[in-house]
This record gives sequence, structure tokens and C-alpha cells, in this order.
Amino acid sequence: MKHVYRVTHITAQPFDNPHIMKIIMDEVRHQQYNRGIKKIRIVDPFARESWLTTKPQHIDGITNDLNKEMPTDYHLEAKNFSQLMYDSGEEFDIILYDPPYNLTQLKRQYDGIGKDLELWQTLNPFGESKDLLSKCLTAGGSVIHLGFGSRGFGTRRGLEKVALYNFEPSGTENRYNVQVVVERKYQRTLNLQ
Repeated sequence: MKHVYRVTHITAQPFDNPHIMKIIMDEVRHQQYNRGIKKIRIVDPFARESWLTTKPQHIDGITNDLNKEMPTDYHLEAKNFSQLMYDSGEEFDIILYDPPYNLTQLKRQYDGIGKDLELWQTLNPFGESKDLLSKCLTAGGSVIHLGFGSRGFGTRRGLEKVALYNFEPSGTENRYNVQVVVERKYQRTLNLQ
């Protein structure tokens, strides 16, 4: 597994960081060249104003954000959005997973749109979402998970870590490091066609 440590400028929008965008674009290229896919399907359940909302060329993205002010395809709870993707039979080559990293960010995001935070949302807010989206990920597909921890989606969901990036915010000692975990879904059975 690849490990990278870097001090860099981290903003509230991690996709503004060139190092994080390089990780994403490297995974896009990996999917295109190693798996022979021309148009990559990406899902982002916490898109906010992500670069994916601009619908980049060679990428078919589906975006979601709870805040109705954001320019996304859907405005649902992550669990409900993930259930919709699963029920619709959607398949993705890459999952971008950049949820609120802790209860403070979660509360701020919900309060910012005038929604009360329910108890279940503070206990295991995204476990069901991860369960459902991992079932939508194609064999060989990637998860790019951003957060304060390095757990990612995990082997229980059929994923294997291939890289861990640790970004220390420059210019401040009062912020946590951002971890970016890249995982790939391994194929459990032979595909005999």
C-alpha cells in the first residue's frame, strides 16, 4: 500500500486542493486505462459545490447534497440517496466520499440549512450509505474517502486499501490532518463469459 504525507493548504472545499484533485484524476486515469473504460461513472453523495457538479468531459457524475442551494442532481439524506442509487441499479467506477468529518461539521451542515440533527445521525451517520454504495461499485472500481480517519469503507464491504494520503494543513496548528484513503473493490468470483 502506498503512503504519502504532505503539508499543504486545506480549505473547506478539499477539491480545491491540487494534491487531492491529482489523487482523483489519477484514479480516473486508472479506471480508463487499466479497465478500458472511456466514460467514467462517479457518484458523490456529499458534493456541495464539487468540481463534479460541472460535469467534466469523459465523466458521468451523479451528485447529491442535502442543501437545496447546491448545484447537485439530488438533495437527499446520504442514506436515502444511497438507497435510491442501489434501488435504481446504478453502477459506478468511482465513489467520492467526502462527508462531514465529525459531529461539529455534521451539526454545522444541518444547522446551516435549518434541519434538526436526529440522534441516529450522530451515532453511525454514514454506515448504511457506505453499505449501499459499495454494492453499486463495479469490480475493480475505486473509493476515494476523505476524512479525519483512515478507515475508509473497509474489507467488510469488499474493498482493499491501495493508498493512504495524510495532508497536514499548513499555517495552523489547530486543525486536524485530512486523510484520503483510496480503496479498490476486488472481484470475489471469476467472470467467465
